[in-house]
Amino acid sequence: MPGKSTKLGTEARKVPLDVKRLVLHESGYKCSNPACRYPLTLEVHHLYYVSEGGGDSAENLLPLCPNCHTEHHHGHIPAESLRAWKMLLLALNEAFDRRAIDLLLTLAKMKDQTITNVTGDGLPAYSALVASGLVASFPALQTTGGWDGNVRWQELYKASLTDKGKLFVEGWKKGDQRAAIELPSERKRGHGRKRGQGRKRGQGRKRDGKGVITDIRSGTEKDGKGVITDIRSGTERSGKGVITDIRGEQAHERRK
Repeated sequence: MPGKSTKLGTEARKVPLDVKRLVLHESGYKCSNPACRYPLTLEVHHLYYVSEGGGDSAENLLPLCPNCHTEHHHGHIPAESLRAWKMLLLALNEAFDRRAIDLLLTLAKMKDQTITNVTGDGLPAYSALVASGLVASFPALQTTGGWDGNVRWQELYKASLTDKGKLFVEGWKKGDQRAAIELPSERKRGHGRKRGQGRKRGQGRKRDGKGVITDIRSGTEKDGKGVITDIRSGTERSGKGVITDIRGEQAHERRK
């Protein structure tokens, strides 16, 4: 893994024009930072630094605006975020066209993350996003006044980010690939726990004076001889793999 560098000059190597065109097309000729997307004076950044053996292949290059490029080399944008942006861009380009990607980011910036007054002709632009579950569309009939003063009905729609879409954009902007593909149900299960933070060692467990360890969450006990008792199912597993049903009137053993 490359270390941090504050020397832009070490990365300023002329990239072959055909490769540069390829990666610029990949980012839509915009900064690859989804929270930026600035379209002018782009620089091509080496994900693995030239000074550390990084090459000029398209897989190792990411277009950034001068500001985001400098922010990275000053340590404000981590290398992991850049690599996540690269991988997510590759996936998005396969799934959506550029307009759909821009619509996704636009929705994230709108009030209530919703665009209203979408016409029937404009709705197909959201079709891939709706099919993927990132966006939901809803009909909304509205009245409009014609030039002759008569009131007419016009069928309009509104498009909103779904919970899945909100998580995706949030993770994409943070450069957290795992968070971007997390499902809302997984987020709810992990509510109250910081992202990336697992259960601390020993948390939810207690040990008595005889060496018996009780895991409160899983409902198991382990004694000093390696015998595991599953309190919920009423079974015991010995160190030799013998499973004993301790809840039946006549205990029996079954070997795997």
